[in-house]
Amino acid sequence: MATLFCPSCSNLLIISAETGVNKWACNTCPYEFPITKQMTSRTRLNRKQTDDVLGGEEMWKHADSTAGELPILPSSVVIHDPRLDLLRSYEL
Repeated sequence: MATLFCPSCSNLLIISAETGVNKWACNTCPYEFPITKQMTSRTRLNRKQTDDVLGGEEMWKHADSTAGELPILPSSVVIHDPRLDLLRSYEL
């Protein structure tokens, strides 16, 4: 469905239901056109091609890396972070 414009003043028509009947109406002049059947439209949009911001797979081949492992902490170890205390005080 194409965008509908007023034939009198060329402004964009809006859907109005003031009288209980759907109609195309102009905001600037008294033009009205009743909607008597279902109107639908579907527009298929093409996906925009995105650029590789980080340079793609080729750039990752030359990136620095390490073979280290993260230590596994026992469940009895508690890490205290004072920022969490501040957040908890706001939650109360």
